[in-house]
Amino acid sequence: MSKRESAERTESVDNASLQRLLEWVERGTFSPSQPGDMGPAWNEARQRGFVVAFKSEDDDDDCALTDAGREALDWIRNPPDSWAWPYMPLDLRSTMRCHNAKARAPLTPGWNLDNYKMKLKWLTALPRTGEAFGVIIHDANANQERFGVGYRYYVPTPDDLAIVQELYPNGFPGNPSWTQIETDLIDAGHEKKDLRQHHAGTLIRLLKKAKQAEPQADQTRAKAVASEGEVKEEAPTDRQCLILETMLQEQITSERRRQTQTAIVRKINSKHKAASYGRDFSKLVKLGFLKSLEGPDGGTWIDPKRKAEVEEIVKAD
Repeated sequence: MSKRESAERTESVDNASLQRLLEWVERGTFSPSQPGDMGPAWNEARQRGFVVAFKSEDDDDDCALTDAGREALDWIRNPPDSWAWPYMPLDLRSTMRCHNAKARAPLTPGWNLDNYKMKLKWLTALPRTGEAFGVIIHDANANQERFGVGYRYYVPTPDDLAIVQELYPNGFPGNPSWTQIETDLIDAGHEKKDLRQHHAGTLIRLLKKAKQAEPQADQTRAKAVASEGEVKEEAPTDRQCLILETMLQEQITSERRRQTQTAIVRKINSKHKAASYGRDFSKLVKLGFLKSLEGPDGGTWIDPKRKAEVEEIVKAD
């Protein structure tokens, strides 16, 4: 019996009861002939092969932990940390039948799991990497508990994490910016409505494929421009100029003074949605006017080396 299997939740026995029983057996204070209210936990432990019953030298009923039982008790006492992503990060609606797992802390899908603190300890075993699981919503009522109303999550594989690390080396792979990933995929030609139907692992692989195609596309464009005999630098749009003007006014001109895209958009117009500006920020980064840093402490700022040029652009606009 593996550690993972040792912590799977059943309908009748939770991990707290199982831990209590195994600790009693470990200390030699449990009697198989008089299990009392620990009867269900005792039956569960025997079925899983965590304990073995036998007769002592005095012909009394006795029991002991098996190797699997000691392994299970260690797992329950010290559950491993695990990473999890929203299963469909661009479509965070609740769903049914989310009885698979239970977290120690409430999960908030829109905030990338518990306000960016994604390293979670679990009361029950997580699925294998690359698999999905459900968690019932925090403070669920009786009906929500019964139907399992909650959110689905995804355990990233080592390959998933490696791809994110490769594509966003300044970010944190356990907590990728799904807004940035969505923007990059839309820039690569994907439709927003289609992206909402993909789970996290698929989105990561679509992005890798798009990034791998970029160098070849850049070479094709460069050859086309060279054949025309001139190279023209694309000028920022009116909306992009508004972003630059706002960042100049707020003096967001160094990494130390960086701010999130949401905060910058709020300064432009508190009623505007930050997601609608995603392409514009990405374009300004690609043009070299802005720099950005991924992760919980990330943000965007005007490249100090291009500040004078940005000022000229804003004046001329």
